[in-house]
Amino acid sequence: IDIKQFSHELSWKYDDIDKINYGSVLKQCDDVAESMAKQQSIAFYDEISRAVTKIGNEITVSGENYSPKHLFETFKKIWISFDEFDNPIMPTFVAGSNAYEGITKVLNEIETDATLKKE
Repeated sequence: IDIKQFSHELSWKYDDIDKINYGSVLKQCDDVAESMAKQQSIAFYDEISRAVTKIGNEITVSGENYSPKHLFETFKKIWISFDEFDNPIMPTFVAGSNAYEGITKVLNEIETDATLKKE
C-alpha cells in the first residue's frame, strides 16, 4: 500500500491574535483547502501517469503537433462503453490548456474531414 501524506501548516503570530476575526479564519481555511486540493490533485495525476506508463498506454507526441493519428491511437487504448441504443459513452479527457487546445483542434478537424470521419 502506497500511503501519501498531505499537509498544510496553519499558524498565527501571537501579536496578531487580537486581529483574528471570522473573515481571517475563513481565509486561512480557504488557503488550507486550496493547498490540500492541489497536493491531492498532483498526487492523483502522478499516480495515473505512472499506471499508464507501466502498462504501456502512454501516447507520446514527441515534438510533433497533436494530430488525428495521435487521437486515433489514444482511442485504440481506451475501453469505450455503449448505452442501450448503441451510442458510445465517450470518455472524459483531462488535459492542460495546451493539450486541450490540440485535442479540440483535432476533434474539429475530424468532424469536418470526411476521410478522417471514416477512420
